[in-house]
Amino acid sequence: MAPREPTHISDFFRYFAYGSNLLNERIHVQLGFQVKRAVFEGVGVLRGHKLVFYDHGQRWMGAVASIERSHDEEVWGCIWRVENSFAAELDKQENGYHRLSVEVEMNGEPLICRTYQYSNPDRQLALPSPHYKHVIVSGAIEHSLPAGYIGKLKAINDNGYVGPVKLDLQVLKELNNNQKQLGLTSHCKHFIYPSMAFEGRSSLPVPADDEDSCKNNLK
Repeated sequence: MAPREPTHISDFFRYFAYGSNLLNERIHVQLGFQVKRAVFEGVGVLRGHKLVFYDHGQRWMGAVASIERSHDEEVWGCIWRVENSFAAELDKQENGYHRLSVEVEMNGEPLICRTYQYSNPDRQLALPSPHYKHVIVSGAIEHSLPAGYIGKLKAINDNGYVGPVKLDLQVLKELNNNQKQLGLTSHCKHFIYPSMAFEGRSSLPVPADDEDSCKNNLK
């Protein structure tokens, strides 16, 4: 089946979100809280790609999400219908990314969507902040992405950043304010290699003293 283009392509485009814009609150913060500017159409899957995290973004105080080609892997996300008049606002939010046209499957039907891919040619794998991860997971839950994929997102290791981020989102109130709670877990997470962000395991053995300290802090 050939991919279906939007009915009124002059009025809107389909945008495939796989990172923070999975969350309804997040995308509407950028586009001005007018629902018509970004209308949720459904859940889609981008096959032959994987979700990765690169470098360090000041907005999120950690690595930012991107997609890369990867055989037999897939990235789930939201398909938003966005007015063409607000394309520039979306481009502004995705500063450091370039537009990409991809074929996304929604309810068994292939659709041509716009998405964004991180542009830095010297990019390095890194870990996202707890805040960024929380927004992505919250958006995935909000839009009922497959349970297995949500579990994979939850298993991503974060960088243990302690402190607020610049975005004032309702879902981040607790993380932005409760620095003490974040500090209890951040000590342990510094032993994680970025390349193992999806594997849920540390790359170095934690010294006995540090391991005991972490366990005591978490009680």
